This record gives sequence, C-alpha cells and structure tokens, in this order.
Amino acid sequence: MTSMNLISETGGSPIISYSLEWDEGSSGNYFVPIVGYYDNNMQLYYDFTQLTKGVYYSFKYRVKNIYGWS
Repeated sequence: MTSMNLISETGGSPIISYSLEWDEGSSGNYFVPIVGYYDNNMQLYYDFTQLTKGVYYSFKYRVKNIYGWS
C-alpha cells in the first residue's frame, strides 16, 4: 500500500483538483489516471492496493487551478 500526501504551491490561485496517475508497471511509458483527472478531487491522501511484488511502478501527481494543470 502506498500513501501519498499531495501538497503544492498555488501561485496565488486556489487549487481546484489534485490528480494522481500511475504507469501500471509500464516503466513510465504511459500513465493512467487513478483519481482527480476527469472529476475534480480535493483528496490529499490515497491508499493504493493494486501493486504486485517485484514490479516497479511510477506515480505522478498534478494540481489544477483556474489556469489548468501543473
């Protein structure tokens, strides 16, 4: 299980969504949204349980304000 705390500088504009994505073990070749990309999400923690022992994963998160995604 991986827990992530998503904290970011807003540049003065309020954050309206956090997006968490993962590569499904593809070595970073492509990323799939887990939460927050299609629907606004203000959740700061996410418990992820779909991991397989011995597989390397990459995760990334982005934040969105009125100007778009970071």
